[in-house]
Amino acid sequence: MNYELIYNNIINRARERKKEPGLERHHIIPRSCGGTNVKDNLIFLTTREHFICHLLLIKIYKNHPILKKKMIYAVWWMCKTRNNLNGYKVTNRTYDIARKKFIIDHPNQCEDRKRRFIENHKAGKYNYDYVTVSFTLKKTLSSLSESEMRERMKKSALSCDQEKRKESIKKGKGSQYKLTDNNGNVVTFWSYDDVKKITGYSYDQIKYRLKRYNGILENGGKIEYISRYTANDKNIGRKRNNSISTGTITK
Repeated sequence: MNYELIYNNIINRARERKKEPGLERHHIIPRSCGGTNVKDNLIFLTTREHFICHLLLIKIYKNHPILKKKMIYAVWWMCKTRNNLNGYKVTNRTYDIARKKFIIDHPNQCEDRKRRFIENHKAGKYNYDYVTVSFTLKKTLSSLSESEMRERMKKSALSCDQEKRKESIKKGKGSQYKLTDNNGNVVTFWSYDDVKKITGYSYDQIKYRLKRYNGILENGGKIEYISRYTANDKNIGRKRNNSISTGTITK
C-alpha cells in the first residue's frame, strides 16, 4: 500500500481550507522531522484526518528508526487524550497497537537521543523557563471547567499524605536549615515546612539572606544550611552535607 500517496491526498485536499472551529493545525513535515512553522508547511485538518495522518507518518518513516520513534510518540499522546473533547474516537484495538508500538520503540530507548541529552545537560542548556511555564499553566487552568478543576485539585500535593510527602522530599530535593536567634535558641526546619510560621520570614527572604548577607538576619539572628539540595550536584536527587559558615551575629 502506498501510504505516502494516501497522506499526500489528504494534505492536498486540505490545502485551501481555512482555520475554523473544530479543525486542528498540522505540520505537513512534522517539526520533529525538521519541519517549520512557515505557511506552506501548515494546514488545518479535521480531528479524524489529523489522527489518520499521524498513523500514516509511522508507516512513511518506518525505515528511519529515529523519526519512526518520534511519530509513534506523537500517536501515543493522541491516543492518551482520547477521553478529552478533541474529537478522537480511538478504539480499544487502535489503542492497544499504539501502546505496544510505543513500548517497543520508546523514544527514550534511542541511544543518540540519550547521548544528546547527556551532552546538553552537562553544557547547562536545560534551564527552567519560569515565564513560559507560568503562562502555559495559567492558560491551561483558565480553560478548565469547575468540575475539571475539582478533579485536578484532588490530585494536588495538598490532598496527599503530608507525612509521606515530607519523607519523600527529605530523601530527594529537601534542604534543611538551622536558625539561631539572639538568645542562642536553635530551630531546625526543612525547605518544605511552613517557614513563615517557624521563623517569621518567608522562604524567599531566607534564601535572599543566605545569598546576599551570609545568613545574617535583620534581627541579628543567623540562618545556615544543615544539608543542602543542589540541582547541579552530580548526586542529583540525594541530600548532601554542606555546612556553610555564615559569619558572626551582629545587631
